[in-house]
Amino acid sequence: MEFRLLGSLEVVAGGTVAELGSPKQRALLAVLLLHPGELIPSERLIELLWPEDPPRTAAHSVQIYVSELRKSLERIGSADVIRTRPPGYVLDARPDTVDAWRFERLVRDGLRMIDEGDPQAGQRTLRNALALWRGPALADFAYDEFAQPHIRRLNDLHLDAVEAFAAAALEGGNVASVV
Repeated sequence: MEFRLLGSLEVVAGGTVAELGSPKQRALLAVLLLHPGELIPSERLIELLWPEDPPRTAAHSVQIYVSELRKSLERIGSADVIRTRPPGYVLDARPDTVDAWRFERLVRDGLRMIDEGDPQAGQRTLRNALALWRGPALADFAYDEFAQPHIRRLNDLHLDAVEAFAAAALEGGNVASVV
């Protein structure tokens, strides 16, 4: 299973894309994906999904969203990815199944390779990192408060990766790949 945040939110397993439901339901999944393996309390989810004025039914809505997401993920063959753990929920997915986390790891690795004197390996690794982008980071949540710091961080890292890739390519005489 692959979780995609570098573009529109997608969950893909075996070539099948999950139907993720309403905007709030998708936002809940995005919050969990930004913190894989971390317990996110229900109260925090409510604050993030309804930053200004949560409805009285917000806690119940969160439960329904989680239930519907579980059903959607089960339909593509992934049971028990979202776990209930009082006082909230945990996305039980390895970080390498989330494209944004893979991107960050690949950029760190590529920059390290370049710093250690292997610009060709660094360039290949950075190319693989940049290839993960399918559009703007967290594109579905461009105006949601919870996504803003993550979008800025990912965009900054994207720019760092592009600049380092170009510099490594130029250093190696590969002007065509920079253009």
